[in-house]
Amino acid sequence: MTDLFYFVIFIPLICGQVWDADVYWNGRYAANGINYNADDTANGMWSHNQDEYMKDYPFSQSCTGCDCTVLLQDELLKSCDGIVEIVSYSFPNISRSTFAASTTSITIQDCTYFDIADDTFTSLTSLNSLTIQNCGITTMPYVELSPLTILLILKQQI
Repeated sequence: MTDLFYFVIFIPLICGQVWDADVYWNGRYAANGINYNADDTANGMWSHNQDEYMKDYPFSQSCTGCDCTVLLQDELLKSCDGIVEIVSYSFPNISRSTFAASTTSITIQDCTYFDIADDTFTSLTSLNSLTIQNCGITTMPYVELSPLTILLILKQQI
């Protein structure tokens, strides 16, 4: 009976621990060169603390890094540069002319389905982060992986 008591008390203590991925992996493998940070955890590493992992709820509409007036009025995504974040909008497509070559980060999240032209990402020589989440895209063109360090294509119909 005592063993059962210890088992019943011990299991919730282990299962109740909450941990973030960067802390978990760094704590075990730092000596092997592993050095994750909170951004890595927030950008797709599964953690027991699911506050930051692949959020699945309606996001507030936001637009930064583009001509947001045209996006609101005409539902066209254009004149994007720098750090681009488009959340909960509707637009028909993106193409090579959508983004300036100096665009460094693109996040398109919780938008309706849109087409992606084959050459959309070919001239983005400064792009280091691309996230397309929960938009229902069915194809994904080639993306130059250098200098790209973060590529997240989540919850699509590919």
